[in-house]
Amino acid sequence: GFRRAAREEAARLEATERKLAAHGLTEPARQVRELRRRLEDGRLSRSRALRSMDRLERSLEKGAPQGLGDAAGEMARAGSALKSKAAQGLSRALRSGDAGGAAKALERLAEALKALPPKEREELARELEEAAKRFSKKGPLGGARESLEGAAEELRKGAPGGASKPFEKGVESLEGLERGRREAESLEGARGTVREGRLRMGRSG
Repeated sequence: GFRRAAREEAARLEATERKLAAHGLTEPARQVRELRRRLEDGRLSRSRALRSMDRLERSLEKGAPQGLGDAAGEMARAGSALKSKAAQGLSRALRSGDAGGAAKALERLAEALKALPPKEREELARELEEAAKRFSKKGPLGGARESLEGAAEELRKGAPGGASKPFEKGVESLEGLERGRREAESLEGARGTVREGRLRMGRSG
């Protein structure tokens, strides 16, 4: 009767919990495990378990990093402003929305600055200023904007060595965006898993 039904529901929740844990989503997995245990020992009704799963799904939705879509558009626009040979790698990574790749390209560009002839430095400074304008000050890539502006200023002063320092902030900003993207993917996966578990429970009743 009731106990057997509760055990069956708990087994369904265990599958959800295992899937979450396998993806390294320890906190949602812990919450589902707690629900499962309370359902198994009769401390929680099936309808309340379903409501708890629904709440967990919504909280995962709220936890997703904001502004990632805007950042991808900003990166594409900034990348298209970089046309010189020196900035090719950075331009390509930005236009393809690869924040991690753009961070590495920025590091490589910082290393290559000293070897650039003055004319190419001047050209790069102009492009960096133009690319910087395409990042929102208040968006997740506000640090990249400051970084490119600062580097352009140093290049204009004829100080390529000083230009590599402002790039560090841009690298941090892009790496932060990449972490946010991975986190969003994990949360999306967790939400899907919780939704699937909740729907399975709902169908069984």
